[in-house]
Amino acid sequence: MKKIALLIGSLAVVGAGVGYYLWNKPHADLSRTEPDFRLTAQELFDAFETDENAANATYNGKVVEVQGSVQEVLVEEGAPVKIRLEGGGLLFGVACEMDPKQPTDYATLQPGTRITLRGECAGMLMDVVLTRCALIAPE
Repeated sequence: MKKIALLIGSLAVVGAGVGYYLWNKPHADLSRTEPDFRLTAQELFDAFETDENAANATYNGKVVEVQGSVQEVLVEEGAPVKIRLEGGGLLFGVACEMDPKQPTDYATLQPGTRITLRGECAGMLMDVVLTRCALIAPE
């Protein structure tokens, strides 16, 4: 009986250690990750606008590299920088939440500037949403 209790206790400690490691495991650096897809912001937005279910099946959770023109840059205290790329008219586009671990001078990104961003697709709300984005290159 004592051996069984010791075995169960050991398994619990190992399981807790593995769980702690996985919970605190850092995310991959997307600036160095090969993207699953390369396309323009307009193409990505159109894919979701045409058939959201098919686009979700294709792009959600995947690393996507998009090229497009900056529509706006939102810098708020205590929140990640958000860059919206033109993609669906005046109100909608591709919203890119930047990875705070990627140092970038966002002051140079004026509306109309063409850039390439890489991020993880999180689906479509009103905009197509990319998270943990890294600026790959201004064009």
